[in-house]
Parts: sequence; structure tokens; C-alpha cells
Amino acid sequence: MVSRSGPSVRRVLGAAMALVAAAASAGCIGQSEPVDDYLIGLAKIGDTYHVFVPLCPGQKVVGLTVRDGESGQSPAAGQPRVWWQAGGPRSVTGPGEFLALGADEPFTDVPVRAGSDPARPVLPEDFVSEVDIVDLTGGTDRKGFVFTASEAPVHPAGTDPRTVRYFTSGEPLAPDAIRDASGCPLSNGKPPPSPGATAPGQQPGSSVRAGAAGRVERALLDADEIHGRKMTGPPSPYTDDLASSVCGNDAAKGAYSSAFGRQRQWWGGERFVIQFAGAFGAVTAAEAVAQVEGVLTCEKYRDLGDHTGVHSVPLPPLPSVDRQLMFCDRVDRFGDELRTCTVLLAEGDVLTRLIVEADTEEEAIRIAGDVAARAGAALQPVG
Repeated sequence: MVSRSGPSVRRVLGAAMALVAAAASAGCIGQSEPVDDYLIGLAKIGDTYHVFVPLCPGQKVVGLTVRDGESGQSPAAGQPRVWWQAGGPRSVTGPGEFLALGADEPFTDVPVRAGSDPARPVLPEDFVSEVDIVDLTGGTDRKGFVFTASEAPVHPAGTDPRTVRYFTSGEPLAPDAIRDASGCPLSNGKPPPSPGATAPGQQPGSSVRAGAAGRVERALLDADEIHGRKMTGPPSPYTDDLASSVCGNDAAKGAYSSAFGRQRQWWGGERFVIQFAGAFGAVTAAEAVAQVEGVLTCEKYRDLGDHTGVHSVPLPPLPSVDRQLMFCDRVDRFGDELRTCTVLLAEGDVLTRLIVEADTEEEAIRIAGDVAARAGAALQPVG
């Protein structure tokens, strides 16, 4: 729900994506810490509305939805009409902080083109802008803001979006002031990164091969390929992650976050299978797996859960991959002790990670081996 404070103040939504809750129990995907006073700004340049989304180092926008605010409900579904929806950044670093509403170019997926609904051909006067943001841990957050279009400051066509002021919840603010109010580390006495610089563990865009997003998409298993388990919901928005955070593997140890990462999950009873796939360029996918194998020396670690009894498990050789690795452990999830096995498969620049949760290690190993054979066959070499 989006709340209001005062006649024209718009408050932020801070809802973590549902996919994080399931992944967190296995310690595979992190969650960004929400900021209560996070702000998104709105301005009109020429005939186009723009939003400013403050990002911290390592964060990127992976999706944007504009829908009706408090009116214009769809009579068929009882849900707000979507005026525009786009996702999947074309760039490794995302489309950036300055976004033009209705502009498809920075995205690869556009489920709803701007104004394509005959009942909503123009941007509504009251609308909600929802932005999906990921960080280096793979944490996905959805930020939303209720706007009234007429409150946006108006600037001449062709004005640089970086130089204008944006409406938030009071007087229009410059981008630096909005970023400062939103708690980004850039505002805490630290200078902004130099042009072209990347955060630790973030791959330079130039290192990722052409067509990587398509290869990642083709690496994802179909909905019916996990026997006895049902895929929950649509595929996740783009959400990048390390190959694995086992034994404290992270950017400080030289681990890189993926590019164009996607995730799917299947449930059977109270146990799940999660597949993550992402592309690598600064290192090959095989090198990312090798790094995980190099740190796989701990007996226990903590990552959104207590993992104990960490040990590698043989996986029959898969002829379709460059490198493979499987390890299993015990996880205490809210007092429920379960077994998980993780499989990492690499082919060219794409890595697939499978996490299988089961009541016994024998069951987890059996399921992981079966799914790994299909996931390995889905990986394709760089053309």
C-alpha cells in the first residue's frame, strides 16, 4: 500500500520481492536494507516525464512499472491499469539513475508499451512509479512512489536530466539532494566514483560478450522440468548474484557478481529447488566456479542462516559443461533442520546454480543430480 502524509506528500514503498524470502532461507540471495526516507523524483522535460532514482555503488535498475494511482481500476481484474512496464537492462550496469517514462530503449523486455492499453492511452494524472533495484549481493528491492503529474517541475525540451530539479514530497530538489536524503553512501562524505569506475566485484560492461542475456535466458529450465515440484510465479526480474557465497565468498575475496542474472524456483510441499543463471566476462564462468571450489574449506558459515557440515559431493561428469561442482550442508531454518545441495555448472560465459532443499541429503543429492543433467544440457557455448 502507498500511504500519504499531508495533501501533496507522497511516501515511498519499500517492499522486497517475494523471491528473496524463499532464497534467503538457503542463504543464496541477499536482501537490500530498505531506507525509510528513500525518495524518487519526478520532472517533465519537454513533453516527456522523467524520474530520478538514486542508486548507490553496485546497484542498478532492472525494471520499471508505471500504473494508475488511486483511480482507474481495471473493471475486469480489479487491479490498477499498467500504463508502461519494462525490464531487463540492456547494459550490464543498468539504465542508470535518470529514466524517461515510456522509453523502451534501455530495456530488453517490454511487457506493456507506453499507452498500449486503449483504456489508458496517456499517462494518468495520478500514477505510481515502481522501480526494481538490485545490488551486488543479488538482493532485489521494489521502490514505489505516488505522483501527481501536474506537480512535476517543467523544463525545456533537450535539457540535461542531470541538471534539473525533481519533485519528491515538497520543494523540488536537485539529484544530489535527493540522493543525500535517501541515505546513499555517496552522500556520506565519499566522493562519487570516477567516470567508468565500477564497484568492487562489478564487471565492466565491456567485459561481457554480446548475446549474453540471450544465453542466460536459454539456460533457464522450463516450468515442468522439476519432477514433483511446481514452479511458483513467473521468472524473476533480472537479479545478479555471485556464483556462491559459501564459506564467506564475496567481492572482498575477488568474486564477481553476474550480469543479466535470472532466477526461477519450484516448490514441493515445504521444500524448494532454485535455479539461478548469470553471465560472466571479467572472469569466465568456469573461473567463477573454480574460485568457489578454492574457498570450499570451511565446515560452517553464516549467510542468512546457519550452515554446518559443508562438504563437497561427487557429481557424475557432464559432457556439456566446462566445469562443475556440487557441495551439500545442513541448514537450520527457524528450528527446522534440512539438507541442501548446491550445484554449479559453467559453460563459456554462463553459469547455472541449482540449490536443492530436501529432508535428507540422499534425497537432495538424487534430485540435484537429475536436475543438473538437464541444466547442463541447456547451457550453450559462446557462438
